[in-house]
Amino acid sequence: MASIVRQLNDTELREKNLVYFGFDTQEMEGFWNALHEYFNEASPSDDRQYWWSFFRWYTDATWQDMTRIDRDVFERIAVGRQIPMALILGFDVWNRIMAYLSLKGLDEEDTQNLYVKIRVAFLNSEAIVGYGKGNSEIKIVDLIKELTLINSRGRDSMAMAEFYEKIKNLLFPSNDSWLKEFIDVDYKEAVMKMVDLMDFFITVESDDLPGIMDMYLHSELYPTASTVAPTSAKQVQSISFNQPETVKEKKVVLPAKKTEVKAIVSTPTPIPPKPVKPPVPSYLDIKKEVNLVFKKDQDGEFVDLDGVLNKLSELAVKYSDNKIAELYYFDEKENKFKWGV
Repeated sequence: MASIVRQLNDTELREKNLVYFGFDTQEMEGFWNALHEYFNEASPSDDRQYWWSFFRWYTDATWQDMTRIDRDVFERIAVGRQIPMALILGFDVWNRIMAYLSLKGLDEEDTQNLYVKIRVAFLNSEAIVGYGKGNSEIKIVDLIKELTLINSRGRDSMAMAEFYEKIKNLLFPSNDSWLKEFIDVDYKEAVMKMVDLMDFFITVESDDLPGIMDMYLHSELYPTASTVAPTSAKQVQSISFNQPETVKEKKVVLPAKKTEVKAIVSTPTPIPPKPVKPPVPSYLDIKKEVNLVFKKDQDGEFVDLDGVLNKLSELAVKYSDNKIAELYYFDEKENKFKWGV
């Protein structure tokens, strides 16, 4: 049987996109099966060839309803190849992976074994995140090596700012017109989730997983972990434990619709540990990080000016340096805010 995957012109892409989002559950399942028949045998370069058409729909359908996905497919395809697109589409990838582990793991040992396979698949992923100089392919495995090197050198704030910027440009290139037409996601949040995910898989060994899974499934027992998910067994042991009168273990059930993703769990994406406490950043480092974190409008002005000023004030207190709060100031002559560095 001939594959449904083929090159589409702009008109066809827009038309089929409307058809895709009009599918009911049965039609979606049939469409996913047809796409899987092709991409299961394809290469990561083929994924990019159909990036905004069939591979985007394939990824969306996969991550919307993961209950039907076999473990082998989840490891090789969902984790091994689809994560960049899943993040672009706005999925909370870490939470979905944890939900899948809790759903598919038969027992603690089996869940750990599944995690090991998923971890290896991600750390060695050949998925193309984007393109660098000379249109060179930048893969997840390349970024893993780069982040590991940054960590080994103390996780310098300037190096991390450049790393975040690099990933943003790879996932969300400014010259991609389809990105603007099809995607409505917070770029900054997606980039942070990508780095968090890399840190998580680099850091968390299989022996650490039981404690993390326990926190994931029973967040009510860990009141001090309401804003930070642990990334090691030591962090789990350091969290205060409140035992309620009765505790019922619940499996996490993945919803069928993307709009329900946020309701899966209350535990947020893990915040990666800092191997070495970074030194006090220079004024230029602070400027670069603020420019990376806060959005600007078409005139180059910060959209959230109050947020920028509050952030600088917080850093001034944190580093006991009042000059930091004055780095971004209002120039009366030019009648606008500007950097003093």
